[in-house]
Amino acid sequence: MRKHFLTILFLSCLITGCNKEIGVYPLGEMKGQNPFSGSEILSYLNNNNDTIIFMGQGRYTEEIQSPFDGTGSEKYYTNEIDKCSFTDQENKFELYIQLASRTSSTHHGSSTGYLMDIWFKDQSEISKTNCRCIASHITLPIIDHQNSNSFYDSLLISGTYYYNVVAFSNLVYSGVCTESMSADTIFYCTTNGIIKLSFNNNTSWSLLNVTKKNIKKK
Repeated sequence: MRKHFLTILFLSCLITGCNKEIGVYPLGEMKGQNPFSGSEILSYLNNNNDTIIFMGQGRYTEEIQSPFDGTGSEKYYTNEIDKCSFTDQENKFELYIQLASRTSSTHHGSSTGYLMDIWFKDQSEISKTNCRCIASHITLPIIDHQNSNSFYDSLLISGTYYYNVVAFSNLVYSGVCTESMSADTIFYCTTNGIIKLSFNNNTSWSLLNVTKKNIKKK
């Protein structure tokens, strides 16, 4: 009898699949934590009054399957990732924003949350290390950080006031970040995005303006 049961179970898995989706967690309104569409042109001003221009490389979402737990279970969640990036005109640097829904499981049940990663990447020929300076696993929404020491109700940057700003300084470094262009603090708000970058060489880039790309009509 047991042999027949296992045979039936095996055939059932072949026909219907043993993997089981147990929850779909889209980002929903959390996508609004990134104000960019990916089609903008971002202009920053450095300490020498030089302008650094970043071109939007688009924004897109994808769904991923996240295991239910670490016990080898075939159950999984479906989570959503939203990605947006900008590169400068000489393709030396990249700015990147990623949003993600997440799920976790314990013996008490499951929970859902939302995360953001922001990074500055030095991909210049001088570096050759693809150094990434990452503000990692930021919990969303941003306003929930208002009781932290890194939160500013308002902040004046290059003559412009920005509101509900968080300065992320505990960055994670990926690659060999020994060059002068290693960021140490990323300033962010949900209305204007990445408004300032401070670097380890005591320089900074401040947001000058955000414009839309001109799309040629056919």
